[in-house]
Amino acid sequence: MMNKPLLFLSPIKKKSECKSGYHRYSHRCGIALLKKAFSHIGKEISENDILMSEKGKPYIDGSKIFFNISHCDGLAVCVLSDKPVGVDCESVRKASTAVMKKCFGSIEADYVYNSEDKNIAFTRIWTLKESYVKMTGDGVSSSLTDICFDIGEGRALFESGAEFIHYDFLLDEEQYFISVSFVTDDKKRGNSIEKPFFDIDNEHILLYNVSDN
Repeated sequence: MMNKPLLFLSPIKKKSECKSGYHRYSHRCGIALLKKAFSHIGKEISENDILMSEKGKPYIDGSKIFFNISHCDGLAVCVLSDKPVGVDCESVRKASTAVMKKCFGSIEADYVYNSEDKNIAFTRIWTLKESYVKMTGDGVSSSLTDICFDIGEGRALFESGAEFIHYDFLLDEEQYFISVSFVTDDKKRGNSIEKPFFDIDNEHILLYNVSDN
């Protein structure tokens, strides 16, 4: 049993390095990374093994391993867990007032407006929300204003039934953020946001390179 999800990541080409088809390229990298992840735990899969739920959540029929994939400009990540899990990665996104009005609760909006760097604050919250709705499989069709986080206090402000881990780190001098959410039975850890130091020597974090896919 995994006491924490296994996080796998790979640098990939940036959009500026691809003339076209970046989404297709980054998707291929995500699948390649997922194959590496399953191989790490002694299982081999192909893309044909990956199925989609009615709401678009990927799964492998008959497997007891839960997984999720994310990619952004220059980075691909995936997670494996023995419980439902979601992951989102982002480079720094520009804070959007329109998105905040539609998707952020008042505490989240105050956190962004009162931060020294509003773009970083906005991105932190967005990755947490995305990781949660990817864990549940509900996607951004969920009422995101109800899925609210107090980053300062390190907790979710709703009954999530999940534990959250939030990383930030530099890769090739660009800042990235990764949030992972996973179902937990631990009432002490439930709804908490852990913000550990990002360390690829951590046994739960593994670095690969699938950038040529």
